[in-house]
Amino acid sequence: MRITPQMLPLVNLEAVHIERIAQATAGGVANIQDIYPLIPAQEGILFHHLLDRQRGDTYIVSTLLSVSSESGWGPDRSITTRD
Repeated sequence: MRITPQMLPLVNLEAVHIERIAQATAGGVANIQDIYPLIPAQEGILFHHLLDRQRGDTYIVSTLLSVSSESGWGPDRSITTRD
């Protein structure tokens, strides 16, 4: 079975792009039911991801916290505040 651009009315893809998607899909063409375009928010996320591949994912921010003692920790090991 082969998917052609005419079978995908919602997206504007060339045959080479469809083949690349099929190769990247586990099980190939047999596991593709339809291909949908990205919504604007997804396009923005993809744009920022591709913009700077060296820096990593723009939408993931790593934070490392250091606690000097356990005196502020509650019984469930979450940080508690004292008023």
